[in-house]
Amino acid sequence: MHHTTCGWKILVLWKDRSGQWIPLKDLKESHPVEIAVFAKTRGITDEPAFVWWVPYTQHNVIITTVTSHVRKTSHKYGIEVPTSIAHAYQIDVKNGDNFWGKAIKKEMHNVCIAFGILEPSANVPVGWTPVTGQIIFNINTNLTPKARWCLMATKPLTLTAPLMLE
Repeated sequence: MHHTTCGWKILVLWKDRSGQWIPLKDLKESHPVEIAVFAKTRGITDEPAFVWWVPYTQHNVIITTVTSHVRKTSHKYGIEVPTSIAHAYQIDVKNGDNFWGKAIKKEMHNVCIAFGILEPSANVPVGWTPVTGQIIFNINTNLTPKARWCLMATKPLTLTAPLMLE
């Protein structure tokens, strides 16, 4: 089998509704999950250009890979780094401060403007994709705490042709 994406171009419909033919090799590098889902929905995963890499670009495979690379360090610059939100608050209680609590509050304030948070009993509006995530903690070189909310779609996104990217 010839492992190549040469000759394949995908019509991409941009947000401004303009269309552009992009080589598959470029889209595979920049948007692998979206292209894999696109190939599956179009039923072309058995084509030589897709068959050798799409099975390894599953949504869950990427999430598992990222999760397995999450830092397993317990301390950085002599400061204990939490592994969960509960652990962050336990460290704050133990130290008698709000070191990690302030970092969590700042991150949630910054990301809440970009996402709508629904009540657990609310129906998901049409066009919305439910997401979940986890907070990754770190210490910056200036010894300030950093909490970063990493989102994951709860279900693989489904695409229709043409592929829409930002």
